[in-house]
Amino acid sequence: MGLAYALPSSPTVMLIAMVAGCFMFVTVLQAHHTFNNLTDESSLYEFKREADPYGVLTTWNASVPLCDWRGITCDQKRERVVKLELQGLGLVGSFSPHIGNLSSLIALDLRNNIFVGKISEEIGRLSRLKKLYLGNNKITKIPANITGCSLLEILDLSSNNINNESLPLELTRLLYLQELYLFNNHFIGSIPPSFGNLSSLISLVLDDNALQGYIPAELGKLMKLERLLLNENNLSGRIPSSVYNISSLVFLFAIHNKLVGSIPPYVGNLVNLKYLVLSSNNMGGNIPAEIGQLQQLKWLDLSDNYFSGKIPLSLGNCSSLANIDLSKNKINGIIPA
Repeated sequence: MGLAYALPSSPTVMLIAMVAGCFMFVTVLQAHHTFNNLTDESSLYEFKREADPYGVLTTWNASVPLCDWRGITCDQKRERVVKLELQGLGLVGSFSPHIGNLSSLIALDLRNNIFVGKISEEIGRLSRLKKLYLGNNKITKIPANITGCSLLEILDLSSNNINNESLPLELTRLLYLQELYLFNNHFIGSIPPSFGNLSSLISLVLDDNALQGYIPAELGKLMKLERLLLNENNLSGRIPSSVYNISSLVFLFAIHNKLVGSIPPYVGNLVNLKYLVLSSNNMGGNIPAEIGQLQQLKWLDLSDNYFSGKIPLSLGNCSSLANIDLSKNKINGIIPA
């Protein structure tokens, strides 16, 4: 007599299938997370091999979990690297293309190292990147596909070796950009009018380059701008009237250029201005009485220009004023108390 075999009831079959399906889903999900984690880890090993000949990244080894490595911050699930912060460690060499594999990266800080040459094209793969600090290296070129970092809010390329390059128009497509630091390089040419499209910009720092031509009137569209620093260039012409309408401005610096023209009465619109420093230019005319409307003004330096006439009595209304330099002009009168 053969043995009878009873098949599981239909609900039992369905339950088994559901459990098996869930198990397979979890297994696939874990494999996906493991793959991403291993991608980050292997990419960072390659970065270390190329950039760390002196062995400062001692925690970057198989005995230490990836998320505990020096300079690494992972997401809350400890699955992906979201921050790589390795400033001032004496790292050297070319900008590693392997960084482009860190697809969840939101902050990259490699300031104060000795990275040389062009930023790798792979930087454009970091579509989630918001903060990029590469100041004080020996970088020579910005790739056009930096536009792939479309969420970028802070870009610091100050104090590098970017010589005889115009300010890249590609930067004007980074519409979330809030802080742009390009000082102490050797950018040439003029400031692109399309910089006025960076409507989120708070800081624009272009000091110590070889920029020339006029300051574009389009900068007056940057209604969130607080810091406009243009020192030590070869800029000419007048400061556009539109700039004096940026009521958010706190710092306006344009030392040692070839600027001409006068300070207009509508300088009084700059109600948040604390620093007005326009020394060593070819500006002239009378200092307008409206400058007395700048209640926040702490520092006024108009020295080494061609300003004339009397010091306006209204300057005494600037109750926060702590430093003033009007020397090397044709101004007469007493600075009001």
